[in-house]
Amino acid sequence: MKQFVFLVLFLLLLPFCAKLSFAQGEVDTRTKLNFLFTSSRSGKQEIWKKENGVYTQLTKEKKQESWRARISPDGKKVLFYRSPSGSFSNTTEKASLWVMNIDGSEQTLLIKQGDNGWVEQSGANWSPDGQKIIMAVAVEKNGPLTIMVTDNQGKNPQQLIKRKGYFADPAFSPDGNWIAYVAWPEDYIGTSLGHLEIFVMKADGSEETRLTYDEFRDHDPAWSLDSKMLVFETATRPGNIIVGKWGIRTMPIAAEEPKNVVFNEAVNLMPQWLPGRNGLIFQQVTYLKNRAQLLIVNTDGSNPIPITDGKYDDKEVNLLP
Repeated sequence: MKQFVFLVLFLLLLPFCAKLSFAQGEVDTRTKLNFLFTSSRSGKQEIWKKENGVYTQLTKEKKQESWRARISPDGKKVLFYRSPSGSFSNTTEKASLWVMNIDGSEQTLLIKQGDNGWVEQSGANWSPDGQKIIMAVAVEKNGPLTIMVTDNQGKNPQQLIKRKGYFADPAFSPDGNWIAYVAWPEDYIGTSLGHLEIFVMKADGSEETRLTYDEFRDHDPAWSLDSKMLVFETATRPGNIIVGKWGIRTMPIAAEEPKNVVFNEAVNLMPQWLPGRNGLIFQQVTYLKNRAQLLIVNTDGSNPIPITDGKYDDKEVNLLP
C-alpha cells in the first residue's frame, strides 16, 4: 500500500519537479549572454565584447580610454565615449562621442569635446529607429545638464527640455513614445544632486511626468523591451565611505511605488532588463574593492549570479541584440 501511495505522489510531483529543473536551466542559460562592456582587462578602460564565451577587445588607443558602449537597434553600430587616458573619474567634461561598427571597425568621431559650445556631454543613447541620438549636455562650466537630441551623425542638436533645472541619463522607450530621465523636481530650489528623481516625457518633450517621490537620489533609468517597466539605481546611503551605497529598483511607468530589488552593502549600478523581463543585469562593487563585477539576478533580487570573474574592472554592460 505504501509503495502505491509513494508511486501516486511521485507521479503527481513529477511535473513540478520538471518545472524546477527547467527554471534552473533558464538561470544557467542567462549566464551565457552576449554583450558589450567597459573593462580594464587590457590595463586601461576599453570597450570589450563577450560573444559565445569569447572575449574580444574592440577599442585600442594609446592615449585615450573608451567607455560606455551603446548598441544601435539594428545591432550594426556602437556609440561610445573617449577621453584622455587617466581621466576616467572625470570623463564627462573631457569626453568626445564616437561611433564604430559592431566588430570595432571604422571608429569615427561624432561630437568632439567642446563642439556646439558644450563643456560636458554624457549618457548618449539611440532612438528605437536608429535615426536620432539623445544625450545630456552642459553649456557652461559647472553648470546643470540639459537633454539634447541630434541626428544619428551627431548633427543638428535640439534641446528637448525648456524649463530650468538639472536633467541627465535620458533613454528612449523601445516603442519610441517616451523618454525616461532623471531631473530635479520643478519646485526644487537648490543645487544638490541628492534630489534627482525619475521622470518620463513624450518623445517630443511634452507631458513631463514625475514617477518617484522620495528622499533617494536616482540615476540611469532603463526600459524593459515592452516599454512598460523601468529599472534604475538609487543612492541608499549617499554619505557612506566615498561613493556611498547604491541599490536597484524597478517600477512600471503607470506611476506605482518603486520596488526594491537589490538593496545590500554594495554599490550596484547601471542595471538593464534581460530579454522577456527574465531578470536584471548590472555592475556591483563590494566593500573595499576598487573594481566592478557584472551580475544577473531574478527580478525579485534573488539568485545573484556573477557573469564576470571579478579579476578586472568590468562595467557599463549593454546586451547584444
